[in-house]
Amino acid sequence: MNIPIEIPILNNDTTYNSTPTITIFPLKGIAVLNENNTIYYQPNNNFIGFDSFVYNLCSDNFPEHCSSATVTIKVTHKVEVFNGISANNDNKNDYFHILGIEKYPNNKVLIFSKDAKKVFECFNYNNETNVFEGKYKKTLKSLPSNTYFYFIEYKDENQQTQNLKGWFYLKN
Repeated sequence: MNIPIEIPILNNDTTYNSTPTITIFPLKGIAVLNENNTIYYQPNNNFIGFDSFVYNLCSDNFPEHCSSATVTIKVTHKVEVFNGISANNDNKNDYFHILGIEKYPNNKVLIFSKDAKKVFECFNYNNETNVFEGKYKKTLKSLPSNTYFYFIEYKDENQQTQNLKGWFYLKN
């Protein structure tokens, strides 16, 4: 989820009657100077990491008085879990969808029943070939409609361990 941001660059400067200009554009996104002297930044799709751009700020009264600043932005990818599965093969919510998990292939997904029995375990969950479709992992038998609990562990772009836990409802 690459979400755009608006940066109020004049909040960083005390020069009045100034005109900013972008002098070095970002390599992994776009930066646009708005009429209100803010900069709109939108990262490229599927980009994770650091991007930067440089802007100059020159006094309208004294054009020779200029300064420049580098803005560095850390773009991360949010992992989001949806809490409803209807495993009925209608191509709508047929599996446990974890938005963004494919960006972090070093992951583990565990699913437990209400009585704390592990019903599914998967490494490298990816929303395509490694998914939970409402079936017990060992026998591929459909699980009953009920509330289930998940635990997701993954390494983020800095190789830091992140954990998500919660619940979802399975309708079979």
